[in-house]
Amino acid sequence: MFSYKKTSHLFIQKKLTSDDATGSFHSALWHVHKNNKPLKADKNRLWFLKQNYNHLRSLKDVIAQEFIRLIIPANPKTRFVCESYSTPEPNYIVDPKKIPGVINYESYYVMSKAVPGFISLRQFSQAEIVLHIKSGKWHGMGEIILLSFFLDDNDVRLDNVCVNNEGRILRIDGDCALDMLEVGYRFSHHLHKEILYFLTLAPLEKIAAIHAADIQQLPRRSNNERWLLDNKFKRDAEGNISKEAYLGEQLASISVIQTEMDKAILKLLLLPKSLVSRFLKYYVPVEELKLIDKVFDIRLTTLASAVASRTSFFAYVASESAKNDMENFILQLQAFKPYSDYKLLQEVDVSYIRKKFDVLHELQEFTQPELASPSRPAL
Repeated sequence: MFSYKKTSHLFIQKKLTSDDATGSFHSALWHVHKNNKPLKADKNRLWFLKQNYNHLRSLKDVIAQEFIRLIIPANPKTRFVCESYSTPEPNYIVDPKKIPGVINYESYYVMSKAVPGFISLRQFSQAEIVLHIKSGKWHGMGEIILLSFFLDDNDVRLDNVCVNNEGRILRIDGDCALDMLEVGYRFSHHLHKEILYFLTLAPLEKIAAIHAADIQQLPRRSNNERWLLDNKFKRDAEGNISKEAYLGEQLASISVIQTEMDKAILKLLLLPKSLVSRFLKYYVPVEELKLIDKVFDIRLTTLASAVASRTSFFAYVASESAKNDMENFILQLQAFKPYSDYKLLQEVDVSYIRKKFDVLHELQEFTQPELASPSRPAL
């Protein structure tokens, strides 16, 4: 069941200025309150709030951020906030008697829990970022890269990537994720609410598919101008951005990035489709659920085909650490709660994950690209 908060559930503590906001995302600081009484100020209860006038973008933000949290528990918890209100509108005629009526509006917000020790990567030079990753001081960049690509995020600038107090690299501000929905779909306003419609010009199976070439070029992404973009670099007179502005160029030669990407790939391939569908029901209204569920289904299915000849992935699957990662992933999923006390993982999911890992482990002997063939067992 789709669930959301209302602004009446929030207690605004402080409006943030451009000087103390962590990028354009954070616009207000608040505490949750119960029974109209604010809870005691506590750093563990600090959240950030932003208003987004676009219904779809607010939903995408929450879906993307919560999906990353499903894979990486340290990523900030994110919630959808919607407030309905009415206003008199003299020019809005509601009946044949031409009596001025009332228009019902909806305001959309996204709230995100504060990241402990938050530091934006935009505060560092690329050399410093590379140094911290190579030294092991920071970790998780490869997982964020792979998950952001999987979610088709069109705004993975360094402004929207951060590190917490444990050196874990995380993602914030996901409203440009699932970008194919804005490319392949148009919007119609009916009583000021956006409804998605499919454009037959761009079949979903085509625009949502993942290809081997897409995975091979990571951590670069040549068809995305903002991918790991360092905004400290300015455009030249012709409006072009130099290669040096993209952190992906610097990360391409770091082996741990590929290892972390393989870890993220494994977690995605282990996810039962039924679990993903249950996950989406909590974050997507029924009107859009079928569409977005299909997007995730296509992404997961084509990801499996795209990594079928990825040598490093199957070498990782064959390792003991992969088995440990699989068991830890089950524990993560058991602890994950979309809302309240609802547990997402079911016993049947645990059995599926372990069996799926065994299948992948059996396939690890087929690690050479030339051995990948139509007769090879499906992932």
